[in-house]
Amino acid sequence: MLGQLCAYKNLTVATGGGIILRSMNWSFLHQGIVVWLDVPVDQLCDRLCLSTTRPLLRDGDLKFKLETLLKERERLYASSDVRVCIKGDETAEEVAVRVIQEIQKVLKSENRSGAGKDVN
Repeated sequence: MLGQLCAYKNLTVATGGGIILRSMNWSFLHQGIVVWLDVPVDQLCDRLCLSTTRPLLRDGDLKFKLETLLKERERLYASSDVRVCIKGDETAEEVAVRVIQEIQKVLKSENRSGAGKDVN
């Protein structure tokens, strides 16, 4: 599915956190700008405590599972082009504004260096 989406331009794709575990997915993702929304584990727990559809989070201590997943994946997440650390009291609109600002910084930096990305 991700490979098919790469054919489109000017597209935002929201993925699950585990998508970065396959190197092929990274090659697709890095055809554009990859944004890591770094949400504190406590906030994730609040958001996901009622979720029963996520196989990796079923049964057991949710916070421990989230901390474990983050430790396993953090090195890969750090390969993102943009990292936006989410604050607990931010609205979705405020986060979106910060994401856009950070993406603009990446684009300006690439334009100055002459090594632009083909942003999808």
